Amino acid sequence: MVLSTSLSVSPAVFDNKENVVFRFSQSVLRNTNGRRARSRANNTSSPVVITRESARGPRRRTQSVAPTRTPPRFPVEDVGTPSGSNGPQGIIQLPRTLGRPAFKAIPAGVLEAVDADLKGVALEYLHQKLQRFGPQLLAVAASTTANPPRDRLPRELQVIVNDITADAPSHLFAVCAQSQPPTRISLHPAHALVLASHCAHFPSLPYSKPAVAPAAGSTLTLPVVPLALPSPETFPILMHYFYTKRGDHLLASLLPIAPRDATQTLDQLSTEYAATFTVQALLARAARVHGLWSNVAALGVFDAKLWRGIEVVWAVLLDALAISTGSSWRTESPMSA
Repeated sequence: MVLSTSLSVSPAVFDNKENVVFRFSQSVLRNTNGRRARSRANNTSSPVVITRESARGPRRRTQSVAPTRTPPRFPVEDVGTPSGSNGPQGIIQLPRTLGRPAFKAIPAGVLEAVDADLKGVALEYLHQKLQRFGPQLLAVAASTTANPPRDRLPRELQVIVNDITADAPSHLFAVCAQSQPPTRISLHPAHALVLASHCAHFPSLPYSKPAVAPAAGSTLTLPVVPLALPSPETFPILMHYFYTKRGDHLLASLLPIAPRDATQTLDQLSTEYAATFTVQALLARAARVHGLWSNVAALGVFDAKLWRGIEVVWAVLLDALAISTGSSWRTESPMSA
């Protein structure tokens, strides 16, 4: 059955549209090894422009299905598409900073709609409770499996819950890219309360009261929620952070390699990454960070620690690219802001 309803969300507003430009030998983009193998070539020829959405991160396994309903869309700033020539030198254009949209509070009544028992409960108190029990809820969600439909996305889908130490997920989020029509969908069992309590822009959900599965391996039927996002590939990173609030896990998922110890400075990290990884590998990480930022801005997430992590990693990667491409441009450390 086809659903005709869809969610319309106003585009986020971004203040900083300034780009920084790096020049590099285009041959580095043909090097599939992420580790740096040889010195840069210094060629000059007609440029190819790589915009901030042109380098994409690693793909998730997805299932090609024909959705039966229009997924809610969360539009963000139009950043353009790649263009250029096949010359040996390239030009990287990346935003100097990843801007924060204007703050928007979680709409009144959203949490109560998810769970009537939450009427009048302060959001800060709820976040404290979720931070305590979130990892256990995440383990249950991670243990939940679903067989992707072969042709069409249904209203409901059966899942198998293999961990019964906490409430089972309440919904099955069918995440896809903002393309028309969306064809590649990844299924994510999740607790609606965890997502709704962090996102100011979130669709109205079909009611589903989570409960502990009666036994490991039990089958439950969950409502399916189509969700079109700018970066489906980075949705698991964001969802993991919502459940755990672990800043170290967030940084580990975004940085090429984790810092050796707490004394390593951001400048030292940038220098190490520039010496260790190719421009292609650094661009792939930048694409991942940009994708996460796009989802965070589109969903209306205003978690201070999350935003700080994104800003720090972006600054480190841009500095590493500046060193790697011989650019004199460097970022101002976000830690000093």
